[in-house]
Amino acid sequence: MRRILADGFPYALLYLDESDTVWIVAVMPLKRDPSYWRHRLGS
Repeated sequence: MRRILADGFPYALLYLDESDTVWIVAVMPLKRDPSYWRHRLGS
């Protein structure tokens, strides 16, 4: 899981970078609880 911050925009992009695919997991507002999106990963 990787995260990139958007300059001048209060959001972060959470993504998985695989050899042939990039999976966007969440667009995360930075003012919210940072663990709220983890249920999206599954088991």
